[in-house]
Parts: sequence; C-alpha cells; structure tokens
Amino acid sequence: MTNYTAGNGLDRRSRLAAAIALALAAGCGSAGSGSDDDVDADDDAIDSAGEVEEGDGGDEVDSREDGDGRDGDGGEVPVTCGDGIRDPDEDCDDGNRVPGDGCENDCTWSCTSDGDCDDGAACSGTETCADHACVAGTPLPDGDPCTTAGGEPGACRDGTCTSAACGNGVVDTGEDCDDGNTAAGDGCEPDCSWTCAADPDCDDGNPCTGAEACTDHVCVAGTPPPDGDPCTTGTGAPGACRGGLCADAACGNALVDPGEACDDGNADNTDACLSDCTAAACGDGFVRTGLEDCDTDVPRACATTCSSTGSEACTACAWEGLCTPPGEVCNAADDDCDAATDNGFDCAQGATLSCTTTCGSTGSNVCTAACAVPATCAPPVEACNAADDDCDTLPDNGFACVRGSAGTCTTSCGSTGSQFCDTTCSWGLCAPPIEACNGTDDDCDTAPDDGFTCARGTSRSCTTSCATTGTETCDTTCSWGACAPPVETCNGADDDCDTTVDNGFACLAGTTRSCTTSCGSTGTQSCDATCNWGACLAPVETCNGADDDCDGATDEGNPGGGVSCGPALGGCVAVTACVGGAVVCRGTFVSPAGLPTNPGTQAAPLDTVAAAQANAAAIGGGADVCLCDPPAAGSTTYNENVTMAEGTSVLGGYRCDNWARNIATYVTRIQDQDADGLSFPPGISAVTALDGVTVDGLDVAAGGSTAVTVTDSSPSLTDVTVTGGTAADAVGLRVTETSGGTAAPAILRGTYTATALAGGTATAVRLEASAPQITNATIGAGGAGGLAAAATSYGIRCIDCAGTTMSGGSVAGGSATTRAIGLYGTGDMTGVTFTTTSFNGGSTTAAGSSSSGVFLESCTGSPAFVTANTFGGFSMGGIFGTRTAFEAEGAACSPRIEGGMHIGCEVGDTCIGVACRTSSPCAILNATIRGSGGPGNRDYGVRCLTGGCASLTGSDVRAGTLSGTGTEGIGLELDGSSPPVDDNRIVGPNNGSNTMPAGRYHAVYLRATRAVLTNNVVEAGSLAQAVEAVRYDLTSVGPALIEPTIHSNTIDYTACTGCGARTGLAVAAGPGMMTSPSGIVRNNVIRHTAAGGITMPVRELDVMADLRVFENNDLYDPTAGGVYVDEGVTTLNIAQVNTTIGTGNIDTSCQLNATWHMPATSPCRNGGTATGAPDHDFDANRRPQESAYDIGADEYVP
Repeated sequence: MTNYTAGNGLDRRSRLAAAIALALAAGCGSAGSGSDDDVDADDDAIDSAGEVEEGDGGDEVDSREDGDGRDGDGGEVPVTCGDGIRDPDEDCDDGNRVPGDGCENDCTWSCTSDGDCDDGAACSGTETCADHACVAGTPLPDGDPCTTAGGEPGACRDGTCTSAACGNGVVDTGEDCDDGNTAAGDGCEPDCSWTCAADPDCDDGNPCTGAEACTDHVCVAGTPPPDGDPCTTGTGAPGACRGGLCADAACGNALVDPGEACDDGNADNTDACLSDCTAAACGDGFVRTGLEDCDTDVPRACATTCSSTGSEACTACAWEGLCTPPGEVCNAADDDCDAATDNGFDCAQGATLSCTTTCGSTGSNVCTAACAVPATCAPPVEACNAADDDCDTLPDNGFACVRGSAGTCTTSCGSTGSQFCDTTCSWGLCAPPIEACNGTDDDCDTAPDDGFTCARGTSRSCTTSCATTGTETCDTTCSWGACAPPVETCNGADDDCDTTVDNGFACLAGTTRSCTTSCGSTGTQSCDATCNWGACLAPVETCNGADDDCDGATDEGNPGGGVSCGPALGGCVAVTACVGGAVVCRGTFVSPAGLPTNPGTQAAPLDTVAAAQANAAAIGGGADVCLCDPPAAGSTTYNENVTMAEGTSVLGGYRCDNWARNIATYVTRIQDQDADGLSFPPGISAVTALDGVTVDGLDVAAGGSTAVTVTDSSPSLTDVTVTGGTAADAVGLRVTETSGGTAAPAILRGTYTATALAGGTATAVRLEASAPQITNATIGAGGAGGLAAAATSYGIRCIDCAGTTMSGGSVAGGSATTRAIGLYGTGDMTGVTFTTTSFNGGSTTAAGSSSSGVFLESCTGSPAFVTANTFGGFSMGGIFGTRTAFEAEGAACSPRIEGGMHIGCEVGDTCIGVACRTSSPCAILNATIRGSGGPGNRDYGVRCLTGGCASLTGSDVRAGTLSGTGTEGIGLELDGSSPPVDDNRIVGPNNGSNTMPAGRYHAVYLRATRAVLTNNVVEAGSLAQAVEAVRYDLTSVGPALIEPTIHSNTIDYTACTGCGARTGLAVAAGPGMMTSPSGIVRNNVIRHTAAGGITMPVRELDVMADLRVFENNDLYDPTAGGVYVDEGVTTLNIAQVNTTIGTGNIDTSCQLNATWHMPATSPCRNGGTATGAPDHDFDANRRPQESAYDIGADEYVP
C-alpha cells in the first residue's frame, strides 16, 4: 500500500487550504477571534514556495461575499477542501480529515487502481483498490520464501519478510525442522533435518542391543535380548549375546581362548574386558568406570553463560569442559552469548523502534515475533513545537495555542491587547496597546490618557479672573478648556466674577447689627453662614438689677463678682460680689472685733463663723473661713453653733493685727451652745477641714454633751483640740455612720478629751459604725490625769468601727471610779489596725474597780495591734482593782498582737499583761508581756482561759514583780485553752522579799489543755517562795483524754539566794482525781545548775499524778540526790526513771551557755527522739541538723 505525505504534489489551491488550516489552528479560540487579524487569502502567510511562514497567521478568510467589510468580501468565493462540497478542481470532498478513507485530506482519491495500493511487501499479500479505498491483501503463509529488504533470501513471518537461517526456531523452505538449538539427537539435528524418519534410521546393526525405534523423530533404544541368545560375530562365526555384545561361544569362560583379547568371565562392559572378550578402548561405545567420562560422538546439552542451552563435546572419552552456545534465534533473548539480543535479525523481538510517520514526525512501532520491522509507523503524542506530530494535519492540537502564533486578548483594564503563544504552547501575558485619547486606560497603568495633557472628559479646579476657584474640562483632543467661574455662594467673596459679593443673598456673611431682645435689652444679630440674619442674642448678664440675658433671673451668676478686693490668706479670700444690683466686696475673715456689717476682709472682718460661711457660699470656689485671736488676748472664744459646709474649711490660730498664724500662741476657740457640738452634716468630704481650732463642748447638768459630731461625712480634722463638755454622758468627738452613709474622717494630730459628772461616763472619741483614719493624735478621757468623779471613762469607744486605722499617738482611759479603758471595742472590727499606738487604761479610785489598756468584748473580725504598747493602768489611793494591758473575750473576737510592750499595771491588786477568755482566739507574736512592772498581789503574764488564745510565738512573757504579800504569780496560764506555744521565753514571778508561802507561783501553769509547748525557755524566776517552773494539773473533762505535749523545751528551775524550793516540772492529779496517766514529755532539758537549795527536776505531787509519756529528757540536778519523785513519796535515780517511768532519759549537764545554746560536746546532742519532734528550734534552725534530734530548745548546728 502506498503511503502519502501531506502536501506532496498539491496545487496552489491545496497549499492555500493547508495554510488556512494552520492559521485557523493558530488563532482559533483566542481572545481576539473574530477580529480582522486572523487569516487572509492574500496575506503573506504563504511564502513563494507555497509554505506557511512561522509566526504569521495571515488574515481571516471570509467565505461569503456579504459586504460586511471584513477580509474576503468583494471577490470570488474561495475554494475550501473539507467543507463537504466537491468543487470543480476537487476529486472528492467527504467533509472530514480522515486519511485513507477513499478521499484524502487534499480532496484527491486515495487510489484509482490496485497499483496505487501496492505497498511493495510480498509477504503482506496483494492490495486492491475498491471504491477509491485501498483494501489490504491476504498475508502469505509463514515460511514462504521471499527476498528481504537487504536482498537476501528470506521467509515470510506474520506478513513480513525476514531472514531465513537454520536454528532461528522457524522452519524455512528446505528445512525438515528448526528447534532453535544445535543439540543433536533431540529429534531435530543441528542442520535442521530429522534425527530419524523411520525405525531403520535408528538400527545400530547389533542384534544384542534389541530393536531400536523412531518415535517423534527421536531414536529410542531397544530392549537387549537375554544373554546367551545366538548371534553372529563380526567374523561371521556363531556367537552368543553377552552384555549387549555378540561374543564367541567360548567367551565368558574366564579363559583367554584363541582369538580372545581377554576373558574376565563377566558381561560387564564398564571394566577392562568387554562382554565380547575384546579389550575395552576409547571409542568402543562404553564408558569405562574410573577412566572415561564419556564414549560417544554425540555432545551433551549444557547451560551457557547467557543462560541459553548449548552443547559440550566428548573428546578422547572426556567432556571437554566448554559449553558451546547455540546459534542466535528470534526469541527476544541472547542465545549465542555475544551480549546482543536477536542479532542477525532485522530487530529484537518485541523491541520498540523509532520510525518516520507519514507526516514526517518521529513515530514508533514494535518488532514482530519474527524479528521483522513492521511496515506501519504509529505517530507520537502531539508535542508543542508548531508542527503536526500525530499526523492529524493540526499542529499543536490539544494545547492552548500553536507555538509562536499571535492573537488578540482583553487586558486587565478592559482594552484589546495582544498575546503570543510561548514555548509551552500557553498564551503569554496580554500586552496592553499604546494609550489613546479616549478617556480610558488603554495601557493598564491605571492612568487614563497618560502621555496627553489631560484625560478626556475629566475636570479640575482652576483660578478664575476674580481669583475664585472655577472648573476647566479636558476636551476631545485631551487638552484643557477655558476656566469657568463657579456659582455665587454665601462666603463674603465675588465667586462668579461679576464684581458683586454674595449677590442674591439677604446679608453679607459675618456682619452684625444691634437688635432688641425679648426682655427689652439690647442684643446682637449676626449674618450667618447662609447669608441670613440670625436670632437676636441677649447680652451677658450684668450687675444692674435687671434681667439682661432673658432667662427670667436678675443678676444671676454673680456678675462682676469674683474679683479680689482685699488680701487673701490661703483659702480665705476677699472678692467682689453682685448684691442688690451693685458690686460689693465680701470676705471670709473673722475677728472678735469684727462687725456683722463689715465686708469680711482682713481690714474689716466679720464677727461670726456663720457670717463668714455665708460669704464663702456666695463667693463659691471653695473659699475658707479664717479665725483670729488678738495678740494680747491669749485666746479668743467664738460662742456659736457651727455647722460645717462642704468645700468651706474653718482655720484657726491667726493673729488679728497681721494675720500671721501660730495655733499654739493664738488660740481660737469655738464654744458650742446647744450640747450637740460643732457639726459635720452628711456629705462633707476630705476637702473640708477643721484646722487649728479648739472646740469646747457645752457643760450641762443633766443628759449628754458632745463637742464635735461627724455624721455620714469624711472631713479632715487637723491639729484640732476637742474637749467634751462636763455632762453625765460626755463625748469629745462622735463619728456616726447611718444606714447608707459613709463616715471616714481623716484625723491628724490634735487632742481629744472628755470629762463627766460624778457617776457619769466620759468618752474622748466615740466611733459608731464608722472608720476614721487617725494619725498621731492624743486621745484621753478626762484630760491629763482625768477627773476621778467619772464612773466609767473611755479613750476610744469603738462600736462596729470596721476599717478604722490609727498610727502613732496615744489612747488613755483617764480616771474613773469603776472602769477606765483606753480602747473599748465591740461589734464588727474587721480591718481595724493600730500601729505604734500606746494604750493606757488610766487610773481608778475605788476598790473593785478595773482598768484596761485595750478591752475587746464580743467583737468580730481580726483587729491588729502592730508594735502597739498597752498598759493596764494603776490605782490611786491604794492597791486595789484589776489592771489588764490587753484583754479580749468572745468566740468571734480574734485579735492579732504583733510586737510591742504590754504591762498589766505598776500598782494593783491583780495585774495581767494579756488575757484572752471565752474562746477569743488571740494570736500573739514577738511581743513583750509583763503581768506587772511594779508590786502587784496577783501577777499574770498571759492568761488563756476557756478556749482563749490561738497561738503564742516568739514572745517574752513574765509574771512580773509580786508585792511582799502577793499570792499568785504565773508567767503563762493555759486553763481550758490549747494554743500552740513555740519559741518563747516564759519567766515566773520575782521578789525575793515575798512573805506568802502558800501562793500559786509558776512560770507555766497547765490545766485541761491539749496545748503543744515546743522550743520554749522556761525559768522559775526569783521569788522567795517555792516555785514550780511548769505545773501540770491533770484534769478529767469528759470521756476524751485531754493532755498537753511538752516537747524540746529548756526548763530552768535554778535556785537563787533567798529563793524557796524549786521544781522543774510538777504534776498533780488536781480536782477530780484523774485516774488515767496523762501528759507527753519528750526531749526537754529540765535543769538546776546552782549548788544548794531544795530542788527536783520532776515531782509527782500525789499517787494519781502519772505522766503517760516520758522520753529522752535530760534531768540534771547536781544536789537533789535524785531526779524524779514518784507519787509524791519515792525519789528515783535516772536508771529507775528509765525502768518505771519512761525511756531514753539522761541526767548529765547539757553544758548550755548563758543563752541556752549547747556546745559540740553536749551529751544532749543527737540524744532526742524523733517522735513528735518539731521541725525547727528556738533559733528557727532546721531539726534535725545531724543523724538524730537534740534535747532541749536548741538544735546544735555543726
């Protein structure tokens, strides 16, 4: 069959059609399709040789003469191949581009005779032409002879002529067979002939081997007859078959008879003598054992180095050791081991071959099973190269465009641009056109008509001939037109260049004129921004007795006022004011020589605070009132009721002649007139102050009197001296907060006192539901020394005073007949704090009376006393009454005492440093506490009774000095209370001249307590009577065991000159006769270091006084003759103690120094038990420091 190449032999019309097809393929589908830039039949897209020039798509062909002005109009209708219409110059036109279907792509017949279809290949058969389409012939049978393309003899294989050779696996003409190998005897010999065709071809001429047969052209050995069967030997003599050979009749008798070369008597042909009595030799056809590997002319099959089946020859009865490869055959393998597959054939079976397609591209085909190159060539996949690769006459089809072609497109700014097809057959960027004057952006630089003077149709402002801003417009040539003036506006200028300003409006904007207001005054009218007259505006009010500003009020706002008309002094001023239609001078200065008609200036002051306050209110702006005292008067009293006003402070202490200030020298008093006192009404804030003024309450014969009252206000009181009037209920300062109000005045310095009638109550400061902030004030009921006539006196009486604070200063109860208290607190005391304040209960003058520095009763919250000092007071005229520095009672009252000195009394019947009772959980930290500083009959450092006290830590607690007849002296008493007691120094009573031997004298007294005492130093004191450093009274309270724990303390009961008997720890059964052992005592040092005296480390005072745990204590007493008195009778040594009482106890000195620290050689070092031991010592050192805990309050630090 003939292969045609597109374009061969085409006339000009056909070449033109081809050019048009290429151009259409290049431009079809682009953004600019339909424009006048595609294919034109007269364009230079076709060169002089009739070929389409690359990159030139030509102009579009218009197939109709329709007069639309586009290319192709106005001439002959062009001839188009492939439109399904047969034109005169066309053989045919089937409307498609399928080659070989009878009508080719150039509109010529595919064939007109059988000769047009001949492909020149004999093996493919004879092609014929039917209906102008070539019909393939019938391929010749495989093996038919033919001549290859190289002119060599060949044979047909699958319609292709391939080389003919023996051993190629194909039976060619002249061959019986071809099994593709060179092995002999396998049915097909190396020369491609049959090994045998019939049984006679296999006969070896030896009757003794049986009858050979030919099966499938392979010789099959026969079955040898039995030995002895008659046969004829090679000499013609009669013989017998032996071992497959014909032997003489005598052969086999084991005798070499004449004619025999040997006779070994057997029929074995693998030894030196064959069965026919001839000697074995190479070539006899038998393999001799041990000497020969083979004995044949037929080679054996073997595996070659390239895995094909070769042959190995038998030479001199030995395999030669060389595997000879077979000849190469067509099987897609390397048979002859030359590293080449199917060499000698046209191609390798199944290999992919390159070839040239009908359209000139490089295609591919596959080598046939006969190793022949096919006659057909498959086109490749279309590539981007501006050529037709897949022979469908369309270059670069399947891509976006034909490589190198051009087209129109719409740019990002909407103009018509151009684009080119790149090397990947993708359209490149759309290139904008050159900018034109059309009011649009053509070149996509966001600027319309750039490059021209202006953008067509745009406008801009310009300056007119009258200097206004007009408008000019860009014309059709992109040039600016004339400047047109604007429309006249209301702006005080000539806008429209007609030489007239604001013409056409009511008035000229910004001009004014006078007018009459609605109230008859002369106002002002202005031309507004719209060039219309506005409303008639009233003038500013003046001081003239008339309504100027038409608001219905006369002279309001103090017109003409506020101008200084005299010297000012701080907030005290003299300024003008509008009064009665005239401007007058008003001031806030007050003098005893002033007049009510004066203006209130320094030169002409007023005579009362109230008058000055009225002027201050009229002046406004926070004007203050200043009070003066004549220089020779010593003090001046203003007798009037004063009510403070918000923003107006009252300042005293000024000298009347020059208004210099010294509040100590120039005393200005305000004497209250109604017993309600100077009053701060609700709403007064801290900007309002009473400063440097003395306020005296009114003396009344009955009822109450208050000097200063603050109600729901928070003013400032600075350097104020307040004295409550003498009354049955006398109060210096009363601060009260009612429901919804706030009373939190700031009190700085000053003195606050009150005195009462006989049997009455005096309170210097009374706080009711209020929270003042007090700094460095002196507060004391009754004044200096007080008045003995009062029944009860209070320095501060705090009732629900949550949030109150006081820093510095002093608080004293004064004098009274029954009760004197520095600070009395009850109710809510949350957030109450006193810092570095001194409290003194005062003095009482009658038997049975009491005084307290601080007394908290049924309060709530946790008021704090930080480095505050408290003193219970003293008695006047004898030793009587109870004096307590600090006492609290009530379950919810939990004060905190941190630091400070607290002394019960100097002289009194009962002196107590701190007493917390009835479940009041006082927390005491780092405080110094004394029962008495002078002689008292009953002295207590700290008393924790009935659940009182939360903790006692780091404090110095001492009973104090008893009087000569004092009967009780206790440093710390825990009775029904169980606080932790840690790291304190606790000392019993002193006084070497006391004469009362039957009293209660202890450093620590324990009863009904579960307290844990750790790291304390306990000293017996220097009282002349018998003292027990620690006294524990066992008491049964309910079914549960109540017992203290005494752990890691140092208890020093050393006797002194004139001292009575000393006991370190005394245990008594107490009331109720406790029947069970009680009390835990571990790791304590209980010592007596001086010689002499009646001493004992531990003493049980009766038969029931048994300790439950007694372990690892040091009991050191060099003079006692024992260390433990058991049941009040038997004195035990240390060995007996560890046998009958406890374990691990010692009786040697711990070698403590004067500060109770042990040296490295101390036997108490590492001598304690870990059970229940605290985690620190009295120096806050960690316990233990070494392998075990130490005994005593000190832990040795290596």
